[in-house]
Amino acid sequence: MLSGKLLVAVGVLIAALATFTSAIADTAMPGIERDVTLREKAETWSPTVCLQDLVEDGWIQGRCAVDRGLCCKWTLGTERARTFTRAELQRELARTSFSGFDLKLKGAERVAVTQTRRELTTAELQAKIIAAAAARFGDDGRGAGVASLKAQAPIYVSLADESAWDVIVPEPLLEHASIKVVSTAEGGQALGWVQATLRLDADVYVARKTVHPGDLLKPEDFEVRKANVLAAQASGQTAFRKEQFPEAVRAKTTILAGQPLTPATIERIPMVRLGDTVTLILRSDSLKISTKGVVQGAAAIGDMVTVQLQRYNRTFRGRLIEGRLVEVWL
Repeated sequence: MLSGKLLVAVGVLIAALATFTSAIADTAMPGIERDVTLREKAETWSPTVCLQDLVEDGWIQGRCAVDRGLCCKWTLGTERARTFTRAELQRELARTSFSGFDLKLKGAERVAVTQTRRELTTAELQAKIIAAAAARFGDDGRGAGVASLKAQAPIYVSLADESAWDVIVPEPLLEHASIKVVSTAEGGQALGWVQATLRLDADVYVARKTVHPGDLLKPEDFEVRKANVLAAQASGQTAFRKEQFPEAVRAKTTILAGQPLTPATIERIPMVRLGDTVTLILRSDSLKISTKGVVQGAAAIGDMVTVQLQRYNRTFRGRLIEGRLVEVWL
């Protein structure tokens, strides 16, 4: 066990060490001076001016690439050109810690900074993409739109000609697209990439009520609504557009109320079935012969079907054109 006097001595020593440590922490250690050469002229791609734009120093370039907030201390304001004095730059640097280094500006007394490029806005990119998509979709292009848009990195255009850029949309143009942004003044040079989710709103048939398998499709059971047909195409479906309502078809699967009408949900109604007797019409440029035959499978209007002649052991393959008429061109 420690005696009372020893405990007091240990306590005094600990307090003294704490006071000494605190005094050291409160005393600012002098930084290592580092000379940095200031340029006479500098260019920037944004109104924000960063230290790496103003000086010629590889260490600064690397340090600022890691921490832009540490280096981007100035702005051009509403102008696209401004001259900074070395003194005002130095005052700002004096308030910034660069990992124990005190930066001392040398070289030019003044640096003239000019903004030569600017960043494209989301609205500009969206408008250009919609125009390109509308042109690609042709008559349906009026319904083209952009649901979401994200550039992989900021995209800049030259202030010398701010309209000298365009977008290249892929082929085929699907709901989710990677779109290339290029310069039209620099030989098609790529400026960046944009990930876009596109829309194509068109008038399509949508079920008013649930239609069950085997039900005959009737126009009054459907209504025309605006729908994003690109979303349907992404899942391998194509909705029937306005004025394209299919005739003589029935539901193949359940069509829920509010669901678009697609080819995958319907099937044509067979007009003839295996074993039915039909009239076979054999045609050529100068010949027309009619005879009876037996169909070898179910078929709807417009389908190709095989017919076996009743009197001869021979078959012909033709198209069911109406009722029980099958036409064969020789």
